[in-house]
Amino acid sequence: MVEHESVPERPLFDVLVRGRSSIDLTFLGLPHLPRLGEEYHATGFAMNPGASFINAATARLGLRTGYATDLGNDFCSHYIHDQLKSTGIDERFIQFHEQDLTELSVGLSFPTDRTFITWDAAVGWVDRGVLLGDLRRNVVRCIFSHVPLIPEVHAEARRQGILICMDSFWELDYLHSDRVWRSIEQADIFMPNLIEAFEITGTDTAEEALAALSQRVPMVAIKLGAAGAIGSHHGRVYRAPSLAVEVVDTTGAGDNFDAGVMYGLLRDLPFPDCLRCGVVAGSLSTRRAGGVEGSATPEEMAAGLLALGPSESEG
Repeated sequence: MVEHESVPERPLFDVLVRGRSSIDLTFLGLPHLPRLGEEYHATGFAMNPGASFINAATARLGLRTGYATDLGNDFCSHYIHDQLKSTGIDERFIQFHEQDLTELSVGLSFPTDRTFITWDAAVGWVDRGVLLGDLRRNVVRCIFSHVPLIPEVHAEARRQGILICMDSFWELDYLHSDRVWRSIEQADIFMPNLIEAFEITGTDTAEEALAALSQRVPMVAIKLGAAGAIGSHHGRVYRAPSLAVEVVDTTGAGDNFDAGVMYGLLRDLPFPDCLRCGVVAGSLSTRRAGGVEGSATPEEMAAGLLALGPSESEG
């Protein structure tokens, strides 16, 4: 009898997040935007990992999460790596480089919104992205990205039936380019905020932006800040109100919204409930300064969904 060597099972990941990392320095309690020549003292401050690191809040929701990113030999990269060790986010997709890949954002946080000033030492850096080997060596249920996947990775993801979730980011050249439309057309769901949706579509209302985007992608979820979210699933429109919380800082609320929507989709919830999951996760994240400290747990998600009530369908 011939014994066959057993083939090891491929590790399972619910979500593979790809993107850049940053350090977010957030200042709280400012009365208004600073004026030139004046000094203001914030009433609060937080330092947290930012950018795509926040989208990996799916790990706190109990989803096995991998993070495909590049880290360098700079302080920012070392800080992010240290923070990863306490999150439950798998590190096998990270590539390390002997160069400065600092990305630093200073955020000024106000009750309903925030503004950032960002320094990126690696402008022009072509980041790691998702690689074919990632999908062949691992079982991946969902990919999250802010930019288009390379064609062969997109084709492999489609072949394997992997859910593709896309968000956008604030760079006007990108929002006005064909590249953003390539992201949208690759996606199963696209999740911009309202201002990004306006810039991409050239429309003036959330309903118009939703209609334009829905022509290119099966599912759309547009973040409306304090007004919650509006979304569409194969042409049917839904709304979800925001969850009432005591807001400390809105930094990362949109990224946590993305994590909540993915949590719902990967649990095979109906689309309106996925939209509600996004709103709950985004709302709860505002309880703490920075984008990661207030990320929802499964228990908090369940309680938040009960408090939020049902979504509103518009037919």
